[in-house]
Amino acid sequence: MEGIAIRQVDAVVLQLSSEEMARYRATVRGREEARRSRAQARQALGQQVAVTAAA
Repeated sequence: MEGIAIRQVDAVVLQLSSEEMARYRATVRGREEARRSRAQARQALGQQVAVTAAA
């Protein structure tokens, strides 16, 4: 009986940790996407400034 209870606790801990990992991955992915979009915005702004300076 005790072994079953321990297995159930292990299953809950594994489920929680996988949910936390998924949340962490989503956060990291979100940060990477934000960084990428900021870099693209900076690049676009740089190109716009270069075109304006050339005009």
